[in-house]
Amino acid sequence: MDIQHPDSRYRWVIVAAGGFMGCVAIGSIFSLPVFLQPMSAGTGWSRADISLAMTFNFIVMGLASFGWGMVLDRFGPLPSFCLVVACWASVWCSQAGLLRSKNSSSCSAFWWGRAEGQSSRR
Repeated sequence: MDIQHPDSRYRWVIVAAGGFMGCVAIGSIFSLPVFLQPMSAGTGWSRADISLAMTFNFIVMGLASFGWGMVLDRFGPLPSFCLVVACWASVWCSQAGLLRSKNSSSCSAFWWGRAEGQSSRR
């Protein structure tokens, strides 16, 4: 017995919105070549340090997807999203002062890439 709900086509809108958000997220990650020079000039980091942060981002994003997938399957989307926001906010607040520092750029690149990689894989 197949029961059709009146708003059953709305599910495809959610799928399309999720696909669009995924494309925007991946596009923002892969836009590094466009913003590499302005980021280097604005932060004082070398292009190699910014690229190192992006490398850490990709590595951690790949590894963190296993953990975030398990958390999402076990607890659902809302608690997982709240955990992502808490992780992102804590790293953002702890690294805010280090981003302008020229002496700790490799350390900041590691932590910034790790945080970005983990939070990107919701």
